[in-house]
Parts: sequence; structure tokens; C-alpha cells
Amino acid sequence: MSCEGCIQGETELRRKDGTQLIIEFRSGLAHLGAERVALWVTHDVSDRRRMVQELREAKEAAEAGNRAKTAFLANMSHEIRTPLNAILGYAQLLGGAPELSPALREGLEIINQSGEHLLAFVNDVLDLSRIEAGYVRLDKRDVDLQALLDELELAFRPQAEAKGLAFDVRRADSAPEHIRTDEAKLRQILSNLVGNAVKFTERGGVVTRVFAPAAETPTRALVVEIQDTGPGVGPEEMKLLFRPFGQIRAGIHARGGTGLGLVICRELARTMGGDVGMESRVGVGSLLRLELPLETGTAPDPAPRAPARRTPRQTPTPLGIRTLRGGLAGALAPELVRELRAAARAADYERLFVLLAQVPAEFGAVAEGLRALVESYAYDAVEAALAD
Repeated sequence: MSCEGCIQGETELRRKDGTQLIIEFRSGLAHLGAERVALWVTHDVSDRRRMVQELREAKEAAEAGNRAKTAFLANMSHEIRTPLNAILGYAQLLGGAPELSPALREGLEIINQSGEHLLAFVNDVLDLSRIEAGYVRLDKRDVDLQALLDELELAFRPQAEAKGLAFDVRRADSAPEHIRTDEAKLRQILSNLVGNAVKFTERGGVVTRVFAPAAETPTRALVVEIQDTGPGVGPEEMKLLFRPFGQIRAGIHARGGTGLGLVICRELARTMGGDVGMESRVGVGSLLRLELPLETGTAPDPAPRAPARRTPRQTPTPLGIRTLRGGLAGALAPELVRELRAAARAADYERLFVLLAQVPAEFGAVAEGLRALVESYAYDAVEAALAD
């Protein structure tokens, strides 16, 4: 039955008892055989509208609860991290005492390892909380991609070779010298992906490939593939990897992960307009693929103007740094200490973070304390902590 000049819509009515009634109607002229008749069809949609409203309110309540949870986790992470840095700092300080008995030294090593694991967990929770709360912002700058890859290789090659693994970072000719991106987030993603590959691979090797595939569209991509010969992951376990706190058997046996690393990497990559994917075969290995929009950058000014020093009022020096002052400079490589002090004098925020990534893992709490000072623009305190 066809309808001419049909009109449809909704109207609100009230019953005798005062309750609301929502009517969906349709009216017009219809052909019924050879005759034309007026057509008026109504349908009570009150229940449907009420369910939609309830679902909307439930969604808003859930989002509010999630925001409250995120804020709580972020605040608690900060509260836990401050005393934890002090614990780790004292443990490292006491560990350097020559008169310690083997039993005490072993106990301090357990404190150190447990503290480092807890600190990594707290940092991961804090990162995930920031992402869920929408606090993550991109800070795009011109980045020397080749130098960043050199630093990545320098950081992980010793760990791989200590396990007898082959380690290689291959850069295709298509990979640009400079790109425009958020350097800190790119470094965090790559460090996590490569670090996991090295950690879970016991024989064979880890290869990182960097390239920019030819594209038929104006939008190009930067691709980083990390391939390992580790235990591999089955289809069922693959579903857990990108869920918060999801861990597979290999991760549980390694006892070093939080189950948040890959989740954070994927969310950061998506914030940057890209994604992280994975292919894996049990007994063969895994291939992780990071893909980001490619924006070609330019070489930075060789002598950038240093940002103005900002000394916050009564900036406290983290306790782990304060107790190690004097011993820290002697523990780190002299060249690294010189470069750190020079970057602090120049108030070079980005360079300090690059250098702090080279601090050995056993001084992780100290590096975390120095990062806190840098984030507070307390360059004088950084320089003082590295004094001879």
C-alpha cells in the first residue's frame, strides 16, 4: 500500500493518571484498491524511549565512575612512588657498603628487585590512568630518528648479547633521517616492545626493522617491526595480550611484567594516530608491528636556545638522590655524568631525558628521582646531585 504526502513524527500525551505517553505516528493518503483513504497509524514508544533514557543515564554514571577511578589511581600512584624511590635509594646505598655479610647483601638485592618491579608497576598504572582520563597530549617536534634508533640499539644490545642472542636494528633506505613526532612517546613504545622481545627470547635473536612503505595515497606511514624467536603465543592467549593486566604463561613465568605494557603501547600509538599489531606462532616466535603516520621533519638547530631556568619554590630533592649524592657520580660512567651535568647547566630538558635513559638498570630509582627533578625544572638540583 503506497502512501501519498505521508507525515511522520512523535508527540507527547498524558494519560488520565498523569503519566507520560509518547506516541510515534504516521499519516497520509493511501490507495486501497480504487479508493483513496486517509491513513493514521500510531504506535506507543514510551517503553522504548524510557529504556533509551535509562541506558544513557547508566552510561553517564559509568563514565563518571571510571573518571573517579582513574583520578584515584593516578593520585595513589604518585603517593606510592615517592616513598618507594626512597626505599630503593637507601637499598642501593647500603648495597655499596663493603662490610655487608652475604646474607644481608642478598636481602638488599631482594629489596631492590622487588622495589624495581613495584616501581615499574606503579609507573604503568599511572600511564594507563593518564591515557584513560584523556590527559595524554602530543608534543610533536623534529626528531632525529636515526639517533633515536642508535640509542635503542645501545640500550638493548648488551642485554641481548648477555643472553647469547643475535640483535640487529635494520634501517631501510626509505626510513627518513628526521621525523616530526612525540619523541618521548615513540621512545617509550619502542623500548617496551624491544625490551619484551629480548626478555622473552631465550635463543635465536631479535631483529628490529624500520621502513616507510611506498603508499598510493598522500598519507605515508612509518613502520617498525620487532621480530623475535621466542616461545610464541597461541590464538587464545593472543586475546589477553592487549587487555589490561592480561598475562600469558611466558609472562607469568618471567615474573617481571605487569600485564600493562602492550596495552599502554597500543593506546599511545593510537593517540599518535597509529596502532600496534601482533602476529605469532607457538614455538616459532612473534612479530610486533608499530605503524605511525609519517611526517617528515627537519634537522634541529645544532645549538638550540635553552629554555629559561625555572626554579620552583622549595623543590625537594628525592631522598634516593640525596642519600646517593657524592657516590652517584662515581658509580656512573664519567662521560655520562659530564653530559648530564652539561645538559643540566644548559637547562636542556629533552637532552636530559635522552641521557637518563642510559643510566644502568641498577640505578633505576636514582634515574627516576632525577627525572622528577627535570620535570620540575629543578636543573640546579640535578647538577648538584651529580657533583663529585
